[in-house]
Amino acid sequence: MRFLNASFLLKCFSHSLLILYISFLSFTTFFLSSYLNSITEKLPFPDRSPRPQIGFKTLSDWNKKYRKVENEVLTVENISEINNDKIKLLTDWQDFLATEWLEIIKCKESRNNEKWFNNAIRKFALKFLEYTETLTENEKEKLKIALTKLIK
Repeated sequence: MRFLNASFLLKCFSHSLLILYISFLSFTTFFLSSYLNSITEKLPFPDRSPRPQIGFKTLSDWNKKYRKVENEVLTVENISEINNDKIKLLTDWQDFLATEWLEIIKCKESRNNEKWFNNAIRKFALKFLEYTETLTENEKEKLKIALTKLIK
């Protein structure tokens, strides 16, 4: 027996996106919800397409937690903080990655089964610190301005 998961983005009213997620395991399960609710808050490695991952389990868990049917009335709880975090991930994924990388640098211990990229980030941080130690305060400020101008 072949297992299959499929997701389809559907355009609907006011240009918001719905996602229809269908899972064919031992039985068929499907969810229809906002695309935002299926985002796992993870990005693939940066050399791939910069878009957040979506997941059937994430959407399923969200539906169980925030969608309620009582007296034949569907109520969807809207949590602004969760939505805002995911919207930020969609609109500024570069800042999301930079924050994630900063946490790698600030971490006091390495973990088992870390991404190989974590060591590359640490090595870059060490090289960057060594470089900036050679700069005057004026040169550091100029570097900061130049880097800021290069961000698109």
